[in-house]
Amino acid sequence: MNIFEKNGHAIIWGDTLEALATEVPDGSVDLVFADPPYNIGKNFNGRKDRWPSDESYLSWCYQWLELCIAKLKPSGSLYVMTATQNMPFLKFFSVNVSLFCLALCGLMTVQEFRLRTTTVRSTNQSFSA
Repeated sequence: MNIFEKNGHAIIWGDTLEALATEVPDGSVDLVFADPPYNIGKNFNGRKDRWPSDESYLSWCYQWLELCIAKLKPSGSLYVMTATQNMPFLKFFSVNVSLFCLALCGLMTVQEFRLRTTTVRSTNQSFSA
């Protein structure tokens, strides 16, 4: 694991679960923006984004989500990007963790945002003045 620090900020390059568990104090983070692998089989420089099963992928997600939630300040926010097929599972988990946090200390509200995108098509046409 490598930690790069400057002006009171740090970037941690390493295993997500290890870094969150050992390097980030609980209740210290204002914002978490997570864009994890989507488990859809996409190839990234020879590494395939695919877990052995959907259950093992979701188990990994639940581990880092729980750690992220523990790291948030009471006024903190968590934004997670995910593939459509995983959204219901991650939302259900987050709602249950949030209800537990709410019961303990008045934290957390879960909201869902959906972005609508359009496809941009490239053409090989030439235009001249």
